[in-house]
Amino acid sequence: MIRMSILGNLTADPAEKALPNGKICVAFTVAATGNDRDEVTGKPASEFWNVTVFGRTGENVLKYCAKGRAVLVIGKPTARVFTGRDGKDRVARNILADVVEFIGSNPRGDTEAPAPSMAQQTYGTASQGFVAIPSEDLPDLPF
Repeated sequence: MIRMSILGNLTADPAEKALPNGKICVAFTVAATGNDRDEVTGKPASEFWNVTVFGRTGENVLKYCAKGRAVLVIGKPTARVFTGRDGKDRVARNILADVVEFIGSNPRGDTEAPAPSMAQQTYGTASQGFVAIPSEDLPDLPF
């Protein structure tokens, strides 16, 4: 299975769609800017990816994401060719996401924090031999 990750900003607030089975589907677009430059303007070229996410991840996107929010999206890429209004063939880039990580501050200003990311999760308990060490008990690092 092919998987990819993109880092970019939401171009608009996410939209919720109800599915016939009662589950929700959340759709949003991410603009990712790479190192390539536009040949005419010289500005960094952006690629726009349509993202679809389901379930609890979709609920969290609805709750914590807004236009301008930076996100890391990981999922399965797909592409769809269609004919634009001008008669030219165009390509719509899509990602069926299974991971959406929130990056930076929350533009909505919600005081409630999202669920911890993988880097912030605790993976053990005291009964398993893991003990939390208070920061004041840590020695000064030599670097």
